[in-house]
Amino acid sequence: MQVKVDVLVAQLCYGGNGGVATIIPEVGDWLTSMALKAKDDPRIGRLVKRRYGDVPLTMERNRIVRDAIEGGFDMIVMLDSDNAPDLYLGQRPWAKPFWETSFDFAFERLKRGLPTVVAAPYCGPNPHPAYGGESTVYMFYSQGYSNRPQNPGFRVEAYSRDHAAQMRGLQEVMAAPTGCILYTTSALELLQFDKRPIVEILADYKNGKLSAEQCQRQIQMQSYFFYEYTNQWQTAKASTEDVTNTREIGMAGQLKFGEPVVFANWDAWAGHNKPEMIGMPEPIRMEQVSAVYQEAVLKGISAFEHIEDVDFLGGRKPSPAEYEAAASKAFQVDDEPVESEAPETTEPGPEIKARMICGRKMNSVGHVTPDVDLDALTAMAKNDGKRNQGRSLRMLEVGSWVGESAVALLGGAPKDSKIWCVDHWQGCPSDWTSHLAQQVDVWDWFVKNTEDLIGESIFPVKGESVQAAKDLGESQELDLIFIDADHEKASVLADIRAWLPHLASNGVLCGHDYCAEFPGVVEALEEFLGPLGLTPSRIHGSKVWFVTKAAIDRARADLVVKTATMADPTIAANQA
Repeated sequence: MQVKVDVLVAQLCYGGNGGVATIIPEVGDWLTSMALKAKDDPRIGRLVKRRYGDVPLTMERNRIVRDAIEGGFDMIVMLDSDNAPDLYLGQRPWAKPFWETSFDFAFERLKRGLPTVVAAPYCGPNPHPAYGGESTVYMFYSQGYSNRPQNPGFRVEAYSRDHAAQMRGLQEVMAAPTGCILYTTSALELLQFDKRPIVEILADYKNGKLSAEQCQRQIQMQSYFFYEYTNQWQTAKASTEDVTNTREIGMAGQLKFGEPVVFANWDAWAGHNKPEMIGMPEPIRMEQVSAVYQEAVLKGISAFEHIEDVDFLGGRKPSPAEYEAAASKAFQVDDEPVESEAPETTEPGPEIKARMICGRKMNSVGHVTPDVDLDALTAMAKNDGKRNQGRSLRMLEVGSWVGESAVALLGGAPKDSKIWCVDHWQGCPSDWTSHLAQQVDVWDWFVKNTEDLIGESIFPVKGESVQAAKDLGESQELDLIFIDADHEKASVLADIRAWLPHLASNGVLCGHDYCAEFPGVVEALEEFLGPLGLTPSRIHGSKVWFVTKAAIDRARADLVVKTATMADPTIAANQA
């Protein structure tokens, strides 16, 4: 027997003014198309569209949910008045229709008893002409900041514009916007509310039955959609109603089913009319920039240089004879043919690519570190600075190449931070970088990229990594060590073991290329951390891994106790 589901389409019509409807034409077009497709779909029983207001927005969204649950609907589609679903359908080869792909996905999961939320990504308003800013991506992931398995710690972060522009397919997310979204009602029923009077909740806190955080959470979460505020007077929002709703559903679903329930449909970007239509982020590539700007960047012309039209004739117009003389000189052809030299057959050198890293013009040589990885390093240094109360950091990287990662780390670190760059700038014999280093002077490019920083914030250490670590003698108490040299297992292990003693007790050990493409890195970390019961964390969407020195020290201490206990059972008894 064919399973049929009932769908409630909730149209929020009023654009925030609560009185005059402000539907954009794209909404009507999309609803008509959706209704025609749903009408012929044997999986759909009832398809009902209702209009709702949006002041206050939390009230209207809560009303939609109650109407759906009490009306026996299996799914809800919420569509805001300023959203234009399927903005790129038919315009980009990867674009897919939101309704068909989201419904198919949610329907199959519903048959397996799994709740589902699928949202279309979209962006916020463009930068303000006076105050600046950026068009933020309204889709969120969880960013971990601890390696403790029992209490990992995380925060909700918006996807960066470059990262979001590269995402495709249906992918799990931490929280999502509700401008164009599909829920199964079973997902909303995951939310559990404490409907007791607030005085009773406060009494539980007073009697020690609830922690302060639990008490605050139960008071805030009184329905499906609610705001979180930055202060007790509720003068500024910390989280909007869509983020709190989808975040709570996601965590409840993970707890109950052990798998994600909130997803982004990255193939179905929606437009956002604020008041101009806002599309998805468009990464700016060098080939899109005008030829004049390309030439300026490659030649190092700054914004402070300009072109002047110099009048060599003292303000008078040239005579016809002067025009003719200049023209004949410009187009003069030599009578004698010029013998052409045979072209050299030398092997072409590595590609030199100009790019911007943390606002600084850089040149990549033969290899371009992905922006998402550089962004991850910048974010890591920024977080490390916050963790150290904003004081300047002492960092070190093993494997610098032309300085991209060093500049990225400094870009996130507090003012006056320093980084030591350990490299012999000859490439690695185990990969193609040694061949590149024979074609071009990598050290020279490192200096060109960082010359004004050398001696101020960047300090090159030319030589072999392990020997350099030994030469430093006593621990340097570094805040962050980044390993990105030879990717062979033995070399990665040697670098970690050589430099770990130089890391401060609250420092961060991190590295690059933790992925299947570089099995040596993965195997080295498994061998080093596995016996300690640790696995490296990876910054979302990147190949950057990290683990804290505190986690390593704690795991080593636990291992010592465990080993001693196995040898002498009386130790465990004494500890008890």
